[in-house]
Amino acid sequence: MRLHIQNVHLNFQAQPVMASAIFKAFAEQDRPAATDGPIAAPALPRVGMYWPEQKGRFLGVMPGQDGRPDYALILPRIPAADLGKRPWGERGKAIDGANSDFDGMQNTQAMAEAGNALAKEILALEADGFNDYFLMSRNELRLAYIAAADAFDKDEWHWSSTQSSSRHAWFQNFNDGYQDDDSLKGTELQVRLARRLFL
Repeated sequence: MRLHIQNVHLNFQAQPVMASAIFKAFAEQDRPAATDGPIAAPALPRVGMYWPEQKGRFLGVMPGQDGRPDYALILPRIPAADLGKRPWGERGKAIDGANSDFDGMQNTQAMAEAGNALAKEILALEADGFNDYFLMSRNELRLAYIAAADAFDKDEWHWSSTQSSSRHAWFQNFNDGYQDDDSLKGTELQVRLARRLFL
């Protein structure tokens, strides 16, 4: 309940202390209630370092898209997150929702919903106590190259989950970080998975 007073007459010379107290009360009337301080974020290791609680290397923070929160990108340890060489999917089959340059989990889920065998295997994977693995998007692979190129086979091309057409998807090497999309989806390239932790 809010109290409104239309007319207040104060004698500032006679009652300066009282006037000050009353004005202070009015000034604080609409002030938001005090909070307990900022929400504590998880303590993050240095970029590229091993994160024991997450059983993987911290690759950095990815910006959340479309109003979703930012998240820590994690490269799980081998062999949990290394599926070897696999085809991306069926050549000539476009998958709605698997075109994000940022969100690998969204791409992987869209692939699985469309019947993609690789994506279904990834989402069913349980290893090291986690079951939230996904195939990284183009930009997540870029971050992985910047933060932990030494953790990848530099002689192999690695699939991203970012589709470029009904026949092609993006891939990357870890020798110089080069990306391209001229490989057919049926080609067997290296598959390394990631996890994320929302911040």
